[in-house]
Parts: sequence; C-alpha cells; structure tokens
Amino acid sequence: IERIERIVQGLVDYARPGNPAACGSATLTTDLNASVRRVMDFLGAQGAFRDHAVDVALAENLPRVRGDEHLLEQVVVNLVVNACQAAPRGRVVIGTVAKNFDTREAAPAAEPRRRRRVIADGIPGVLLYVADDGPGVPEADRERIFDPFYTTKDPGEGTGLGLAIVARTVHESGGVVWVDRSREGGAVFMVFLPIAGEADAAADR
Repeated sequence: IERIERIVQGLVDYARPGNPAACGSATLTTDLNASVRRVMDFLGAQGAFRDHAVDVALAENLPRVRGDEHLLEQVVVNLVVNACQAAPRGRVVIGTVAKNFDTREAAPAAEPRRRRRVIADGIPGVLLYVADDGPGVPEADRERIFDPFYTTKDPGEGTGLGLAIVARTVHESGGVVWVDRSREGGAVFMVFLPIAGEADAAADR
C-alpha cells in the first residue's frame, strides 16, 4: 500500500504542468543556498544522515536563480535522498558554485535531448551538485536515468519517478541537469540554473 501511495504521488507530481506554481516558475526566483540549507536541516532532523558523512559546500554571495523555491527544494530533496540511498553508510557531498555555462561539460551526459534546453555558452548561473561514493551510474544508463519509471534500484526500492520530476522541474526553470562520475567514485548529479534575468537565453530544443 505504501509503495502504491508513493507511485500515485509521484505520478501526481510528474503530471504537474497545470500546476500554477510550475507554470509560474518562469517569473519566480530562488535563493538556492537558502533552499539547500532548509532541505539539509529538514532531512537532518529526520535522521537521514545518521549513517552518512555529509559535506556541504555553499559558495557565498550567489545570485538568485530562476525557479519556484518549493519545487527546487523538492529537486534537492530527491537528489540528496538518492545519494544517501546509493551510498549506505557512505559519503555525500552537496554544494553550489557560481559558474558560466559550458556546453562541453554538460552535453556528453546531459538529460535526454527531447527534454533538454539549449543554453548558450557563457550564460551566468549557479551550479548545484550532489555527489556520493556509491557505485555510480553506468554510462549506458546516463541518458535513461531521467526517464519516468526507469530505475537502477532493486525491485520495490524505487518508483522511477524521482529523477524524472527533477529533470522536468529543472527544465521548467530554464536549466539543465546531467549525471557524471564523481571524484568520490560514485555519481554526481549536476543542476545548472541561469541566474534570474538570464534564463530567457535558453530555448526549448
């Protein structure tokens, strides 16, 4: 019953195009560092990091990014919880940094092209990264990892909707998400969001 509830809730979240908050994300802005802090405080209070070594590295004085703060917080929740599940009793690293977009870094492992946005090189934004020292995501799975119902978890362990919701939310916010091998040896999910006022430079593919 609990699994059915998670799947139904995931479907509701994924089928959110008519949601006013999602439709209005083009005009909303977010302090990404504040969102990350709230998520980490919440998950920490829930005991999510009891068996993990967690490093948080947030760059100071970051500009605001385009996107609804509540939806972007859900992105952070999904990525951090995934990292904890991928690396039981392992290390999780989450951070932010101001960065100009570089197609060479994102293009090889970016989300499937049908959902991607084209962002011009040099567009200023903020990069959010969540890394772990788990087994990582095989290169052959990196494009499919954002597809609805696709999961690398054991049967019964995941709905396959979390990363699909992440990709759709980031896309609606004018950004792009991709996965690569982390320095810790596992996976690193990277989310690039243009700063508020710059997102119009991104266009649907």
